[in-house]
Amino acid sequence: MRQFSTLLDQGIFRENRKRSSWKVFAPMDNFVQSFYNWYKATMRHPKYRWYLIGGTLLYLISPIDIAPEFIPIIGWIDDAAIATLLFAEISQLFLERINKRDENVENNAATPNNIDVAVIDVE
Repeated sequence: MRQFSTLLDQGIFRENRKRSSWKVFAPMDNFVQSFYNWYKATMRHPKYRWYLIGGTLLYLISPIDIAPEFIPIIGWIDDAAIATLLFAEISQLFLERINKRDENVENNAATPNNIDVAVIDVE
């Protein structure tokens, strides 16, 4: 999963655009990169995260697609790409949350939870 997002971050199409046959896909590179950046940023925003997850799941089960499923392979590719993107971003969020929780546990372990107080008996 991490390789998929790394390839999109680096602009996979940009590397291959040097070949003359890939010049046809140059506008597609900008669209894919822009969509990926928007999806990633929106998924990181807590207010819109659940709307995006719901919309993605609705898109995956909906018969209305960019490429309909009655076209055998092409219809499945767009759904697979969106599902992979959703899974990659959700797993990345979970990993970040686990790492943050582990850092908090380590920081809390370093700081004492009790306060030492000198008590003086007065009789």
